[in-house]
Amino acid sequence: MSLKELVKKMAQQGLRQRAAQVDMLESVYQAVKTRDILCVEAPTGTGKTLAYCLGALSAKENKQVLIISTATTALQEQFFQKDLLLIEKILQEKLMVVLAKGRRRYVCHARLFKPDQFFDDNHFADEMLELQQLIEEKKWLGELDHALAPINPELWQKISTDSSGCSAGKCEYFNECAFYQNRRQMYQADIIVTNHSLLLSDLELGGGVILPDMKDSIYILDECHHLPEKALSHFAKQAAVIRSLDWINLIGKTVAKATSYIKFNQQSSDDLNRDIKELVEAIRQAKKFVDWQSDLFIEKQWRIKTLDNKLAEIAQLIIHYAEKVTAVVEVLAKHLASAYESAMSVQEKAKAEAITRLQASLNFILDRSSNLEATWRDLLQLADQNTKNPYACWFEMHDTRDGDDFTLHTSPINVSKAMQDLLWDKVENGAVLCSATIRAMGKFEDFLRKLGLKDNAKVKENVLASPFEYQHSLLFVPQMQIEPSQTQQEKHLDEMLAMLPKLIFSRHGTLVLFTSRKAMEYVLQKVPVAFKQDILSQQSLSKMELIKQHKQKIDQGQRSIIFGLASFAEGIDLPSLYCEHVIIQKIPFTVPSDPISQTRSDWLKKYQKDPFQLVTLPETSIKLAQYIGRLLRHEDDRGVVTILDKRLYTKNYGAALLATLPGFTRLVNVPLEQFLQHEAVRAL
Repeated sequence: MSLKELVKKMAQQGLRQRAAQVDMLESVYQAVKTRDILCVEAPTGTGKTLAYCLGALSAKENKQVLIISTATTALQEQFFQKDLLLIEKILQEKLMVVLAKGRRRYVCHARLFKPDQFFDDNHFADEMLELQQLIEEKKWLGELDHALAPINPELWQKISTDSSGCSAGKCEYFNECAFYQNRRQMYQADIIVTNHSLLLSDLELGGGVILPDMKDSIYILDECHHLPEKALSHFAKQAAVIRSLDWINLIGKTVAKATSYIKFNQQSSDDLNRDIKELVEAIRQAKKFVDWQSDLFIEKQWRIKTLDNKLAEIAQLIIHYAEKVTAVVEVLAKHLASAYESAMSVQEKAKAEAITRLQASLNFILDRSSNLEATWRDLLQLADQNTKNPYACWFEMHDTRDGDDFTLHTSPINVSKAMQDLLWDKVENGAVLCSATIRAMGKFEDFLRKLGLKDNAKVKENVLASPFEYQHSLLFVPQMQIEPSQTQQEKHLDEMLAMLPKLIFSRHGTLVLFTSRKAMEYVLQKVPVAFKQDILSQQSLSKMELIKQHKQKIDQGQRSIIFGLASFAEGIDLPSLYCEHVIIQKIPFTVPSDPISQTRSDWLKKYQKDPFQLVTLPETSIKLAQYIGRLLRHEDDRGVVTILDKRLYTKNYGAALLATLPGFTRLVNVPLEQFLQHEAVRAL
């Protein structure tokens, strides 16, 4: 079908002709045909899902599959419930679409139906019996997100598993397994809808392991502005200190069971027991060392800036003995694999099943041991002062029944090289990266740099025109006395409190966004009683319940005011009367308070680079755009955005931030009374 025919078919389905949507459809079509990497900023109201699906489906070759990756499983579900039906109507064909989620989203049939072989307690016996009946009666297929009733998280942890605990084709429930049924459907799919986390897992395994082969795949990365953060999280590692002993103590018991089926000489057994003892001792030394540093912890975190010699010695011991244990367990796992084949060849089914369970236990130990070794090895990178890929390393303190315990966290501060190696160098059929907000300070540069695409010749950029008529709405930055600097936070909030009674209109919906919970609670405590009764605060209600109550009040003709934090700046849809005024407490600067941001800031300073210009300002511009994006959701929406921060007109960076915002009619450095007399305000 030609693009012209496609646009005609869209119109026949009653879709309004949108120039930006057609522009995106054409650019996606072209990118797939030329196998380029298209980076497209598609403002709210574009209809980007329809555009990239129709464009890519029209351009792809028969054997190719679209892999659509989103930021969350909720967005995946939305595709099935809303977008897919419309796409099929336009194309006049049925599409094979598979939703790919991680293994932990599915029940493990073996653990559910034979729990006594995996854990000792019978705490959830009644609940497990109910779930067994639902599966046997085919009322539930075993997917967590489609459970008929909420499942206790502790129970779900027991009856689901990850790759290290899965027996795959050796499991007696392999054919019934919901996870593998889903994976088998992928081979016939036109479209696979997944999430960034699962995509990254597949890429780390080499690509084409969990998802289809990369040579047959066209990647569409929706909500791609989340990808750098998701990648950082994915490549981070963590290993408990004392809690590591839980799985280490399983090794001896598991090996003893394994020796029932394989030969394991006494010397090897003695060597393994000695290595386990040495590993336990090294971990106890680590606990003792970190205990001594308790005065260095800030809010239960200790970021390690330089590597102490003693800690380096302990790390080397843990790595050495973890490697030795891993090597022995790997040999045992190979011998067990041979024993399994022998048992199957003589049809000793019970023996084969017992070996399969042992293999899963050994795989679990291997996974934990490898992770322990890799995490502590990352810590040793701190000794290399000239590394081009520095790591953030920190200990986190936890309260347990037996006293304090710690977890070692490590994370790269930059994933550009990893993404380049794992994805961009291997992409054969092009890729589309799209989101409503990608550019920072009006440029794609920061986003492309973070993802390793900055110097990629295949990258094409496209900024779509917004369907919204911004000029009919106002951006108001009032004249204010107090700047919300670190030393004047409370005075600034008091000035905000004095303005709120006039800023919040007497009808319909208002969204007040705060940059910290402390600021929100301060204002909520002091706001006039007449307003407090109309406020729904994120302090006391869940996000979903808050939005539900807010809409109910507006539908009943009442005024409703939401007090929200950063999570309300994205993914919240409050069109028309539900939100006619967005009030932003101050510029949402990202302060480098977490260990990764702090390490990145220190690293930039070391090379005489400015973290504010290179990191803080670009990230803040994206955040501010997202805050402002809560106002207009439909093409006929009108309203006001108020930003209570004089730095937008007193600082150079303020002018730079304003220059990146949409084309509202602007009232900047204007008295409140003059704003209230504006015709756009009086019309609300």
